[in-house]
Amino acid sequence: MEKLINHFLILLYKLIIEGEPPCMPHGVMEVVSEIKAWFSSLDGTFLRLFGNKKSPHILPRYATDKHVMLEVSYHLSTGLSAALHRKKKTPWPTLPMKIGLYKIKNLKVADTEGKVIKKFSFGTQDINLYDPHGIFKDHYENSLTVAQ
Repeated sequence: MEKLINHFLILLYKLIIEGEPPCMPHGVMEVVSEIKAWFSSLDGTFLRLFGNKKSPHILPRYATDKHVMLEVSYHLSTGLSAALHRKKKTPWPTLPMKIGLYKIKNLKVADTEGKVIKKFSFGTQDINLYDPHGIFKDHYENSLTVAQ
C-alpha cells in the first residue's frame, strides 16, 4: 500500500496536474507553516516544530490532517512546550490550536493524542534543535508566567 501511495499515485498526480503534489491539505499547511517547517521526500513527509529537539516521525508522503495533528500533539507533549508548562510559562505554540478538522485544546489533550502516533509505527528522522528564525527563542524570552 505504501508503494502505491508514495510512488504510483505521486507519479499519476505529476502526469495529470503537471506539478509537485502537496504533502498535506492546503488549510493544514497554512496552520503548520506558522509553527513548523515540513519536508517531503520519497520516503515521506516530516514536520519540524520550531524550537524542538525531538525527532519527528516520518509520515506518509501525503499526511492527512489527523496525521499532522497527532505529530504536533507528540511534539507539544514531549518537547519544549511541556517544559514551559512545567515552569508555569505560556506554552508555545499557544493553545487551543485547530489543525484541519481536529483541535488541540490544551497540553493534556496533546499528551493523550501524542501517544497515539506511536501506534502507527512510523519511523523517525534524526535531528538537532531546529529554530532557523529564532521563533521559539523569542517566545521563551518574552514568555509570560501563567497565573494559577
